[in-house]
Amino acid sequence: VLLPARDRQFPVTLQLAQNCQCAKRKAGVVKIAVALPTTPTSVELLSLQVFDREPTCDFAAVLHALRHALTLQPAVINLSLGTTSLRHRRELTAIVAAARAAGTRLVAPASYGGLSCDPGNLPDVEAVVGDPNVLPMVPELRRVGSRWIWHASPLPPSGSDGVRRLLARGDSLAVAAVTGCLLRSSPA
Repeated sequence: VLLPARDRQFPVTLQLAQNCQCAKRKAGVVKIAVALPTTPTSVELLSLQVFDREPTCDFAAVLHALRHALTLQPAVINLSLGTTSLRHRRELTAIVAAARAAGTRLVAPASYGGLSCDPGNLPDVEAVVGDPNVLPMVPELRRVGSRWIWHASPLPPSGSDGVRRLLARGDSLAVAAVTGCLLRSSPA
């Protein structure tokens, strides 16, 4: 799917969320989207499937998908999940460092169920917190302690039902809103 990189946030974010939602219905659950610049004014969105029939998997599958995503040299990796376990922190830290070295921005939730969540909790990750008090599709970057964290609505915009039905909710939608914002603000 090719999208104008300079479009308003609403279409880019909706398309990102809808691509993931469409893939969920057709081929299991998708939780990683990769934005590849194709021209100075467009981007290609690819979805990587890490779940099959159930919304659970060994986190090794997520790590493998992240490593694969980095080989595609994307501008942004949209990861709509994370882990509250510290077991994978060393490998996630290495993946985040590789992404930074490659100039790839990794967007991920900073928490899950009120607990800190990696990789969103790691330095150099665009951390996202779902905040229903933020307007849909208009994420805000706020300083929290010594870190900047994105706050984005986990709720769909009011006009998303009907022809352009949007089923994404929660962290997935909040992370997609930030990804759309970053893609629009990227230098051409």
